[in-house]
Amino acid sequence: MGLGRPKPFARLPRIGAALRPLRPRVVLALLLFASLAGCWIVGSRGGDPAAVVREWIVLLGLGATLGGVGWRLVLYPGRVPADEACRSFVDLRYALIELLAVVGAAVGAASAVAGTISSSGGPHTPLRPLALSTIVLALAVDRVGDGTTDRWWRFLAVLGGASALTVTAADHVLSVGGGPVDVAVRVGHLGAFAVWFGGALWHNVVVVGVARRFPDSREPLRAQAFAFRRVVAVLLPAVVLTGLEQAATFVGTTSTVYLETVPGRLVVAKAGVIAALALIAATARK
Repeated sequence: MGLGRPKPFARLPRIGAALRPLRPRVVLALLLFASLAGCWIVGSRGGDPAAVVREWIVLLGLGATLGGVGWRLVLYPGRVPADEACRSFVDLRYALIELLAVVGAAVGAASAVAGTISSSGGPHTPLRPLALSTIVLALAVDRVGDGTTDRWWRFLAVLGGASALTVTAADHVLSVGGGPVDVAVRVGHLGAFAVWFGGALWHNVVVVGVARRFPDSREPLRAQAFAFRRVVAVLLPAVVLTGLEQAATFVGTTSTVYLETVPGRLVVAKAGVIAALALIAATARK
């Protein structure tokens, strides 16, 4: 009786232990692939690969803003490392995240001015370049300021990122004839991804770096990581549910479309990535 088949998921702890050292890198790589696939699905109607890449860079920049800069506002202030060298290291690493946010916003704003912002060919409202420019301005002032108003400038950058993401979602949906409900679903999908990607970027750039270089000061960052893990438990189903709704609405509900078309196959690939991310989350150490 005791030699029967193992119970379902009995091997998950061992799989998790094997993946643990690589988990942050794997999660970030999977999110990068999923986001590129999503941009390609949306942009495939335009037939311009360069525009798809531009849109992808903008999306990553929004993730760095809403997730990376946003997490600094929410998680970091109450869990600051006591060691001064560690704090300087964390500030330097956060600067890298903010650099990605600025690059993404600058690419998007410049493309909007040139009239080529959207790979899907949607309407280019003036709100998007304005919101993206807000990110660049706020983070630039944050870096050259005296440090007394940093938190407010970062908050302004996050507000600009949320505005840009909302306009981006509306642009994607309205360009294919969607309605207000579809826009809301798209905002939820992009928003959940952006926060998740930014958190994964922060975990790789900041948390992992501190754990390796300052093992005695890693506890405050570990507390941040555990807090973020609880948020992922909400982000994962949000991405799944909104993704399924979008696929059914804009790609189709027949098996043929998912087997014989490029957008359908990319949706299947994204589903596989989400399944892998769910497995990693399920095997994460509590």
